[in-house]
Amino acid sequence: MNEKNDPSSAIVDLAWTEIEISLLMPGLILAGDIYSGDHILLGKNSVITEGFIKALERRGIEKVRVTKITAERISNAAKEIAADKAETLEMPIISAGMLAALADELVRDEVSIWNDAGIETAVEGKLLGETQRCVEDVFARFKEGSLVKLDATRDYVEEVIKQALARPSAAVKLADVEHFDEYTFRHSVNVSLIFLALAREIFQGDELSDLTMGALLHDLGKMRIPARILQRPGRLTPEEFALVKKHAALGAKMLSEQGGFSAAAVDITLNHHERWDGSGYPRGLKEREISIPAQMAAVSDVYDALTTTRCYKEKMDFTSAMNIVIKSTGTHFSPRSVNMIWSTLGLYPIGSFVRLSTGEIAVIQRINPDSVTRPTVAIIYGINMHRLSMPRQIDLRTEEDITIVQTFAPRSGLSRIASS
Repeated sequence: MNEKNDPSSAIVDLAWTEIEISLLMPGLILAGDIYSGDHILLGKNSVITEGFIKALERRGIEKVRVTKITAERISNAAKEIAADKAETLEMPIISAGMLAALADELVRDEVSIWNDAGIETAVEGKLLGETQRCVEDVFARFKEGSLVKLDATRDYVEEVIKQALARPSAAVKLADVEHFDEYTFRHSVNVSLIFLALAREIFQGDELSDLTMGALLHDLGKMRIPARILQRPGRLTPEEFALVKKHAALGAKMLSEQGGFSAAAVDITLNHHERWDGSGYPRGLKEREISIPAQMAAVSDVYDALTTTRCYKEKMDFTSAMNIVIKSTGTHFSPRSVNMIWSTLGLYPIGSFVRLSTGEIAVIQRINPDSVTRPTVAIIYGINMHRLSMPRQIDLRTEEDITIVQTFAPRSGLSRIASS
């Protein structure tokens, strides 16, 4: 037998060990493959989801083989969670009234807190505003059927890419819409920023620019959908929803007729609502029938929609939105695209509010790529909920006794982290 093709030799070389299914935890990124016998169940760098764990249990699998480094990571994470729960019991009791007052204060002072904590965005606010106005003009011209020149739009995209590449550790998204009727245009810009943060790891040069243009104009087809339907706060009728779903194909047709876009860029517009399990539209594509850029656009689109205020709903906090994305791995989104957005933005994206095991409230200041669950934070409220005059920065990688035990959604108070 050829040694390279012998699974048993590979297992020895990689130093495998067995662990109990009960030790697997949602949200953990694997450092090595998970095997059942000689069959790979979940590959290296995948995100473990609740659905995956339940699937193993349904199959009656009690143990799986993983690399020893994966087993060590799982064991350490389990110890951290146990310590988190024990420390939480020792925190000062905070009344519902105090939480409500703090929530109001965070909502009111959100931007000033980010400024005080020294949080910078990947793209300057002025450029974002100019790009948004440019997109609004382009959409309006397409809607009117006027001649559309995209030279200025491409120039803005090039500058956005230049700034974003120069600030790889900055926040991808913080600003929310100021007026409800701005949603479509700010959403378009936000999706292009999130998409760019993922795509820059794979694509470069003109290809990156072209795909980012596709992400920026992914909702172009909505210009052919009546605004009264797009902005309706209540549930749409089946007929209205069927009309809304046409925007993907309409947008792709508009870009194709415009010319100057690659097939991959048009594909983003056409397929950003396709889902990994085949439940999306317009064609019900599934798994690898969906291009990688479209997979990335799909997860970027949903993440931004969850974290942006709309006329009929308040925005969701970053961490809760990321948890929803992670739980949709293998159903709505490809494991690869979830891994990319999770490792890029972190479980606690920049700007998120969290409570530490010390009882203090902090804002996520920087993601640490080598340890996305232990970011650098700026403490803004002390243990008794008093606002600090100056935020105090700590790197959780070096402060092993301090952990994040709860996320803080500014509009809804504290919530348990998914893994606890």
